[in-house]
Amino acid sequence: MYCKKITISDISDVCDLYISEENLQLNSNEYKNYIINAQEVYKKMHANGSYTLGCFLDSGEIVGVINVNKILDYFPNYENNPYIHLETFIVKKDYQNKGVGTYLMTNTMELIKKEGCTYVIIQSNNKYVQRICQKIGLKDSIRDMRYNFIK
Repeated sequence: MYCKKITISDISDVCDLYISEENLQLNSNEYKNYIINAQEVYKKMHANGSYTLGCFLDSGEIVGVINVNKILDYFPNYENNPYIHLETFIVKKDYQNKGVGTYLMTNTMELIKKEGCTYVIIQSNNKYVQRICQKIGLKDSIRDMRYNFIK
């Protein structure tokens, strides 16, 4: 097993993972548009220094992903380095509770530390994500609050 930053050529596999894990039903036209839109979003993320880290089996199959969003802040002592907001942490159902999520999160934390980020935030009401985060040393600070403009 290994982790690497997702490339544009990996986006369709990431989309397939999202679709299968969320049980989404897309017709072929919707699927094609989803892939095209996802590639454009990823290009924008990448241009801002953000990326998706993927967890792969030695066979090359992707079994987990997490979005690493770099965000600038101007709070005192944080203005020179970005902080990280982790989002969309997904592990393929067949690989849950087998160490994949912990492996992915550990690799994510090592990578963003090397990149000089100041702090990390992940907001999740998922008890498994919370357990992984606590296991690797993240502290519970706030709860998730949001307003979804897309219904």
